[in-house]
Amino acid sequence: MLTALVLLLAAQIAEEDWQRPTAEQPVAFVDRPLTLPERNFGVDFDLGYTRLSPRMPFTAVSGGAGYGIDDDFEVGIRLIDVTFSPAAGSGFQEPTLFLAYRALEGFLEIAGRLEASLPVGEEFRFAAEIPILIHIAGIFRIDLAARFSGLLDQTLLSSASAPVALSVQIIPQLILQVGAEATMVDVRGDTILGVVRGGVFYTIEGDRGPFADIGVAVVSPALTLRGLDPEPPFMGNDFQLVAASRFFFFQGDERSEPDDF
Repeated sequence: MLTALVLLLAAQIAEEDWQRPTAEQPVAFVDRPLTLPERNFGVDFDLGYTRLSPRMPFTAVSGGAGYGIDDDFEVGIRLIDVTFSPAAGSGFQEPTLFLAYRALEGFLEIAGRLEASLPVGEEFRFAAEIPILIHIAGIFRIDLAARFSGLLDQTLLSSASAPVALSVQIIPQLILQVGAEATMVDVRGDTILGVVRGGVFYTIEGDRGPFADIGVAVVSPALTLRGLDPEPPFMGNDFQLVAASRFFFFQGDERSEPDDF
């Protein structure tokens, strides 16, 4: 599947004359918008590792892509979502489609995002999220969100979470990031878990903007903020290590402009 995705991307680049992004996608992460700019294409690949218990390792691989229809509207797919572990439920997950619309721009940005898995398996996953972004002085960036997720199998399981992250631009190519997230495991119960995370990310510059972001992040074990501790094995028993990357491409030389007469 990964080989097919790479070949499909290569064919699209050759056919549509894709290039590195224009300067409309800033190199500095703190200056970037919530959604991909018009005709920008981003390819993501993440690799994560943790342990569900001392004898139960857990590895996750995911990959997908997004495309900016215009500066405010982005669509995409998470095509690869697979976990490797002795735990029940590990394996391939259904591909997930998403769309995001930015309703407010400027130093304060607000968007809406919807996700839904393709109905090709026994489970159906969906999520709704309101991301919020605050730009501060060209050095800091605060990302926060309210997210509701659901899993429909034989019954409906739903959860809610609220992540927040602070990014600090050290140089235009380098950021440090710290954050935290609180999650209500089941909205019908009262258990709330919390984690903290930190990471460092570096941007590789192209001729006309960012070519790729690469970085690593560490996520702490989950701390029970309210309610009962979940029974092991569950995601959050141990530290998580995540390696993340994103590659950028741009379709064409210029935006489409109306003809002058």
